[in-house]
Amino acid sequence: MSTGTKRPADDASNSGLPAPAAAAAGGAVVKRPRDDASSALVRSSGGSGSSELVASMKKIQRTSNLQAPIILLTGHLAEVFSCKFSPDGAHIASSSFDRNILLWNTYGDCKNYNILKGHSGAVLEIQWSSDGTQIYSASTDKTLGIWDAETGARVRKLKGHGSFVNSVAAAAGPSSGAPDVLASAADDATVRVWDARQRAPTTTLRLRFATTAVALSRDPSARTLFAGGIDNI
Repeated sequence: MSTGTKRPADDASNSGLPAPAAAAAGGAVVKRPRDDASSALVRSSGGSGSSELVASMKKIQRTSNLQAPIILLTGHLAEVFSCKFSPDGAHIASSSFDRNILLWNTYGDCKNYNILKGHSGAVLEIQWSSDGTQIYSASTDKTLGIWDAETGARVRKLKGHGSFVNSVAAAAGPSSGAPDVLASAADDATVRVWDARQRAPTTTLRLRFATTAVALSRDPSARTLFAGGIDNI
């Protein structure tokens, strides 16, 4: 028969604490040790090459040589439309509504080491050449640009589209030493194929609607071109 006496609480089951924490130090709560190191969010400003510590985070397992897991690159003056790694991963190119292409180091302070200027309209997409020595750009000024990735000079302006050039794709040439093959898509409802050595397109495909994206397969023996537009296909 119950006497109405209250049953003593168990050591850990009703304490709301994990058993190891409740058992330690005679039932006192023991704080778990913090990790011995932390990583950081780093901001790199265009042009100055300096970095600023803006936040710290809990350490995560590092799998690269980046200075921090998250790095913020600042330097463009308007919306950024495209960002691509160089083939060797050592550099980054970005393009923007501000009409410029910025080149960055991937490692260390992620210095902005060059600014490519020459387009008179927003730069909607960029690509690196297969050997990493050049950059290809598509712009609302109706042209494509071919740039020297080391000096920043524009070595060729490709004309032919009648409206905004929305996309550019590049693939290695059909043989060793051959120039890259380029393809572009524009609001004039055409897709054009280019030889990087020539100023005029080698092939023009005329479609019904504006084309917004283009891609080239990498196999030079069976080159395939893909294009997408505002007709949802």
